[in-house]
Amino acid sequence: MCHSKDKRWAMLSETLEVLTRPAAAQLEYLASIDPDGLVGIAVVELALEYDDAFNAVAEFRETYPKLFERLDHLDAHFEAMSDPNGKDEWTQLALKNSEAWETVRTLAKSCVSEFRASNALR
Repeated sequence: MCHSKDKRWAMLSETLEVLTRPAAAQLEYLASIDPDGLVGIAVVELALEYDDAFNAVAEFRETYPKLFERLDHLDAHFEAMSDPNGKDEWTQLALKNSEAWETVRTLAKSCVSEFRASNALR
């Protein structure tokens, strides 16, 4: 199945790539979204972009079950990070230092690996 012209897969690929980056590069990315600082893009934007991309390709779950197994793990991790009774993982300091964000990077790398193996972006 060829999805090369389906922008949803490109969006997912780009989003996962950003999530694999070190914190400094992720902060640079966030700054690039709002170069003038007018909107005040927050760290949570990384998770929101993932959520948008993840939901955009949800209809392909049965076509790529191994990929979605990994994507689901990342999605569940973001959900756990959003626990109102937990630590505030949505700060720049947390992005740089928290174990939760290191786990995001590890899970995203796993997703990228399976994404490439699945040929979803042929």
